[in-house]
Amino acid sequence: VVVALNGSLFMQWPLDSLEARVFRFLLHHVGTVAVVGENQRARVQAFGVSGLRVEVVVNSCELEIASSAGVAAKQQVAAPPHDAIRCLYLSSLIDTKGFPEYLEALLRLSKIDGPKIQAILCGQLVASEFSERFRDNPSAEEWILRTIADINRGSRVCVSWINGAAGADKAALFRWAQIFVLPTRYPVEAQPLALLEAMASGCAIITTRAGEISTILNDACAVLLSAPSTDVLASGLQTLAADTVTRARLAFAAHARFVEFYQVERHLDQWETLLKFDDTTCKGAK
Repeated sequence: VVVALNGSLFMQWPLDSLEARVFRFLLHHVGTVAVVGENQRARVQAFGVSGLRVEVVVNSCELEIASSAGVAAKQQVAAPPHDAIRCLYLSSLIDTKGFPEYLEALLRLSKIDGPKIQAILCGQLVASEFSERFRDNPSAEEWILRTIADINRGSRVCVSWINGAAGADKAALFRWAQIFVLPTRYPVEAQPLALLEAMASGCAIITTRAGEISTILNDACAVLLSAPSTDVLASGLQTLAADTVTRARLAFAAHARFVEFYQVERHLDQWETLLKFDDTTCKGAK
């Protein structure tokens, strides 16, 4: 039996809690525990599971991988940018995922000089016990609309809100974006699929070290914020918007890391190895 742990709620449970005791009982009755990163591996071992039974299987995505030429063209490597820099946030709209800091950073940039920015906020408002800033979705929506209106009063930054995207629409957004932003401090963050999609699409990434993000990204291929405040995020966005060389370097590094380690074929190979069983066992079961 293989148990796959893809979330992070268990990372918060005290070892002597009822949840942890039930969890420990379940884990001791399986063959292999699959986790998405090294922090989770350590936590499962703290529950008393032998390290030999814990496997790290990093997430992947099925988004079409951009070509190197496509990344270069998108990041405008050959010449200084003439059009607006294209910036994307795509995730659930839970405030601890960082969408308020994203909009506030864009508001700051709208009031200072620099390259023009075309930004998209993509996601649906989600009620969550881990929200800290808004009492309910209507108050969050009112704040989003008011802040977007404030941003768009200036001439430098233009931002729009898309209420979620999937399939071809989501793929098109990632192909469009030059910079992808996810300033998450979500308490139970695991390994956001959107970051892998941004890597595959050749985006320069600004995010944090929350959850298992540092398993897939490092300082050589992303801007990893220690404290994702509005000021720090605005500074990072200002730098990447103005510095084509740095933006392209990060985009190429993240893209190459995805191609080398996180393609879906490699992911499936790992699962195939984990789930291998003797064919005679299957026939006997029949």
